[in-house]
Amino acid sequence: MTIEKNFLSDKNGKPLVLYHGTYYDFDYFRPLTHFGSKINAETNLNEGKWKRDKNIDINKPKLIPINITDYNYPEIPDLNDHSVKNWIGILFQYICAPQIQNLLAILKITNEKEFQEKYQIEFNKLMNSEITVPPEFDFICEPISKNMTEIAINDELSAETLFNIYNNENLFFQRMILYFESIGIHGFKYKNFTEGAGNYSYIIFRQNDIHRQDKNLPTYDLPKVSGIQRLAKIKTEFISTHKKRVLSKTEKQSLLNEIYNFYVFRFQEIKRKQLSLKSLNSLNEK
Repeated sequence: MTIEKNFLSDKNGKPLVLYHGTYYDFDYFRPLTHFGSKINAETNLNEGKWKRDKNIDINKPKLIPINITDYNYPEIPDLNDHSVKNWIGILFQYICAPQIQNLLAILKITNEKEFQEKYQIEFNKLMNSEITVPPEFDFICEPISKNMTEIAINDELSAETLFNIYNNENLFFQRMILYFESIGIHGFKYKNFTEGAGNYSYIIFRQNDIHRQDKNLPTYDLPKVSGIQRLAKIKTEFISTHKKRVLSKTEKQSLLNEIYNFYVFRFQEIKRKQLSLKSLNSLNEK
């Protein structure tokens, strides 16, 4: 029996169609893949980064149309290079939210001057106060912050089906994704000024929340009960031995600067887009 999925809808109530631009052939998308408007995907295909890969034919671009499961996708800023460091900044905002409420309110300010002024004031306050580190935060960051054995990394990643490449970065992402799923988040959206005019792009965690319109695929394997139990045991053992601590000044400065850079990047991209439109309008008037 086929289970019908409810897809995220557009403003007309129809399943929202998103696109992924690529030059590769594949069936399933990796966790944290991005999807956006057709313009977003086409812009991505025209970026020079593709020319560095000699395994692709840049004369054969692909626009893959997809729908996504109807979940609540919270908004985050565009993450510059979407690195582990970037994601730790997002993780910090969620896990330590009760301790940085004033900062989170400032992040909603859209006027750059007001944002800069208020952010600096709150930055100074937080640098002079204590932020307690929740055990979950240290657990998720352990693959990056400590030397874990290859055996431990491989064992934990093999208990899930998110990644088939086993390394410390993917273990960080697996733990992070499982945390976000535990609080009801299955992906994020962000205003894409880098590859568009600020329309939303989406970041999706799991393949089964992505429906390709260009091909029918079997349901992607989910982890077995034994794997889920093993992951729960690993996490429980870590948290049970976690020593209470507060963020060091260096850690605070790094995390707060990471968040700050997200919004500086956003303001820069908006300005760049406005200048580009102004130049285009100027040319059309001549």
